[in-house]
Amino acid sequence: AVGWLMKWREDHEIYATITEINQQFEEEGKTFRGVDYIDRFQEGIGRKTYLNKQPVALFKQGDIFFAISNTCAHQKGPLYKGKIAHGVIVCPWHYWKYRLSDGEDLWKEFCLPVYQTKTRGNILFVSIEPVNREKVKYCQ
Repeated sequence: AVGWLMKWREDHEIYATITEINQQFEEEGKTFRGVDYIDRFQEGIGRKTYLNKQPVALFKQGDIFFAISNTCAHQKGPLYKGKIAHGVIVCPWHYWKYRLSDGEDLWKEFCLPVYQTKTRGNILFVSIEPVNREKVKYCQ
């Protein structure tokens, strides 16, 4: 029960932030939704959000933000709790590795959805559709 309560609280805070931001825009034929505040990010520490009710992991590396499916293809581990190094996210459960740039695992067996990011002011915006939709090999 405690685990369920912690997840509910975390998800409640995520949806509250999205509702508070309440912004989206279109650019280059893509819709971008405001999902989080930039000043809440720490270098290399993941955050979770939702796009179309799907969990998405967010990361900051330098001045670049990455958005990738939060669900590992192996056993659905929470990627936002993983570590990033050299543009790769490592799942905290069984150490599967995915490139943040294109979502492919290092063995090129699976490809997770990745999303384009943009910043405006203190808000991180993420495309609501994956930019690699045709390459995604794992259905969540």
